[in-house]
Amino acid sequence: MKSTKYYKQLEKEIEEVYKINNITNILYWDISTYTPINSRENRKREIEYLQQLSNQKLTSKKVAKLITQSETEEDSLDKWQRVNLQEIIKKHKLAISVKERITAIPNIGSNQFMNKDSALEIKRLKKELAQSNLERDILKKAAAYFAKETL
Repeated sequence: MKSTKYYKQLEKEIEEVYKINNITNILYWDISTYTPINSRENRKREIEYLQQLSNQKLTSKKVAKLITQSETEEDSLDKWQRVNLQEIIKKHKLAISVKERITAIPNIGSNQFMNKDSALEIKRLKKELAQSNLERDILKKAAAYFAKETL
């Protein structure tokens, strides 16, 4: 059986790209759910940096060379590896075609990450939370009042 050393090196490079993309997705989730408004600009810069890093790695000369070398090993690859190589090639070509147009996060301060139903549900839940907090405060005061009377 022929060697697949270039393909294995290519897999390692692409695995790093996927790790960067997974971290970026977690940051997107974080910014749309938990990040305070005044911290969003920092998160935005972190996401933009990771997107650029991922794109640079995917469009690097090293990856291009490993793709070319891996194609020469195609007879030694199993079916899954051949399909994976084709997917890597597609992603590489797409990344090259949009290399200069890294997408920044649109209007971080808005609810652009949510659809209308989600925004309405959040509004309803906030109202419900405010009502529950009010009821809790009333019950605390009542408990304190009755505790004084029993003493």
